[in-house]
Amino acid sequence: MKKKSIFIIMLITILCGIIYFYHYYNNSTNAFQSNASAEAAYEKYLSEVNNNTSTVTFISAGDILFHMPEVAAASENKTYNFNPMFSEVKDIISSADISAANFETTVNPDRNLSGYPAFNTPVQALDALKSTGFQVLLNDHNHSLDTGLQGLRSTNNLIKQYGFKVLGSGEPGEDKSVIAEKNNIKIGMLSYTYSTNYGMQYPDMINYIDEVKIKNEINDIKPKCDFLIVYLHLGTEYVRNVEDFQSKLVKDVAEMGADAILCSHPHVAKKTEMLYAKGKNVLVNYSMGNFISNQNDKYTDIGSMERMVIEKRNGSTRLKSAETIPVYRLRYQSNGKTIYKTVPCSNIDKFKNFLVQGTTAYVNQVSQELIFNYAAPRFNYMELKPASY
Repeated sequence: MKKKSIFIIMLITILCGIIYFYHYYNNSTNAFQSNASAEAAYEKYLSEVNNNTSTVTFISAGDILFHMPEVAAASENKTYNFNPMFSEVKDIISSADISAANFETTVNPDRNLSGYPAFNTPVQALDALKSTGFQVLLNDHNHSLDTGLQGLRSTNNLIKQYGFKVLGSGEPGEDKSVIAEKNNIKIGMLSYTYSTNYGMQYPDMINYIDEVKIKNEINDIKPKCDFLIVYLHLGTEYVRNVEDFQSKLVKDVAEMGADAILCSHPHVAKKTEMLYAKGKNVLVNYSMGNFISNQNDKYTDIGSMERMVIEKRNGSTRLKSAETIPVYRLRYQSNGKTIYKTVPCSNIDKFKNFLVQGTTAYVNQVSQELIFNYAAPRFNYMELKPASY
């Protein structure tokens, strides 16, 4: 009887073990299959995200000023050739998907050529800028009316004839914004100036700084683009620090919805930084300074370019990275002729034989003050993941 009881207990134990093992194996298999399915779904989701990811590289340069010594230097066989001035930055500009610059002069063939204080530049300058790779030219600045209303119109017409888009000015009723699209990303651009040297004339043709106007136009363009860049032409000339009124306006424009704000006019370069507004980081370059000029005051020979990479994933767009690239206006004599070149400061040693003593140290010091780099944190894929995954 005792042996029979032991046998029954052993049999029950074995049966319980078999039942337990069966359920454990079944649950483990189901869990494994479930995990495998979830992992496969997530891999599929990541693949779709990557397939729906695109980027645009945008680059902007500061003030383009053609004083008469530069025009004389470009004189060649009874015409003008400005191309050599930009040969050292052409690869940088042309490598961008979208590029812009502040064309701070007029092109009026009915007037004599002139430099400061009323600029009028040969049309061949537009040919050189097009060859360099620029696509958008700003024409709302304090020199927009240097050759009168006729000059404003002729400049804009010629800018368009050479294949550029005009930003910031135009005919009454004409849209003065620009939306440039590349890789399924639409970059919106707005531009405003504090005034012209002849007052705030023709407000229906030139965009002047007016916060109500700026806010309305930001609200209008935002639904039409993925990323918005606002240009502001303002500031006290030759002042390198960020002024209080500029800081306030920039913060206001950031709160209005700008994704990046690029400034010009002081003819000296200022710092770049990120502001936090409306739940996102906003890039601000407080002054890109001069891109090319014949100005002689200290710091007017060093400007900056702003390069941005804008990324779009599954319909969500953001600034992926930004870089401030300092540039130096090189000027030297060769065979009795003055040579002008815009050169990345990082390449200054290439021209050390043409520099006076102390220039390299000066360029390196100022460029270090201007260099700025930003890299956005990695995308949180789980935040982007649709509920179906």
